Amino acid sequence: MAQKLGVHFIDVSEGLADEHGNLKQAYTFDGAHLSTDGCKVILENLVPYL
Repeated sequence: MAQKLGVHFIDVSEGLADEHGNLKQAYTFDGAHLSTDGCKVILENLVPYL
């Protein structure tokens, strides 16, 4: 979709998933929502683009 719209897609989820593709327990408090540590991973993934 990003390519079709002519925009660059930034995958901010790099490093958040376990070997099964699920959110790592270290980055969630309920299995679905990000904890502060999970948000830090997203920020670290965005920094090179800021």
